[in-house]
Amino acid sequence: KMESSSSFVETESVVGAARRFLEGDDIAGEQVWDLSLDRATAQVLVDRCRIADVVAHVAASTKTDRLREICVGIAANLKAHDLVDAVPVVQDLFFDSADPATLGECLRYFCADPPVIDDDDLLKEKLLFIVHNSLDAALVARVFALLLRRPRGKKNDAHPEDGSEDRETVSEDRETVSEDRETV
Repeated sequence: KMESSSSFVETESVVGAARRFLEGDDIAGEQVWDLSLDRATAQVLVDRCRIADVVAHVAASTKTDRLREICVGIAANLKAHDLVDAVPVVQDLFFDSADPATLGECLRYFCADPPVIDDDDLLKEKLLFIVHNSLDAALVARVFALLLRRPRGKKNDAHPEDGSEDRETVSEDRETVSEDRETV
């Protein structure tokens, strides 16, 4: 009986934090973000608090980068636990934001659910913009982490799944470089 009472108190504090976050309390948002790291607690947030809707509402109504970062961080945790299919506000924030912390969390979300990059020129442009212009090494590292995890797009479907054609191309390129060095 004691465990049940303790569990009830914990669940109620999770729900309370989610309610305060819905009202725009960034400290409560940080608590929800931290709580969403635990899969069981994240499940409570999804089931009892409809946290994906809360995240969408707060992200759409806030004027602060910190609350947007918190929203995307929570969405990334939910996506990593496979508790939500998609949180559309993340993609909107990725394209609209210039805040490195928010962009970093968007990239963490995308790593949990990698988009096809080859066919999406806007996404590719934004990623290249970040790599070329950001002084934030962690943000650039997340771009590369996403690129390494991305699914193959239509342009790459001609390559065999085992990557043998890619290896052949690399070998040919190495031979060309070697020949060029010999001629110089």
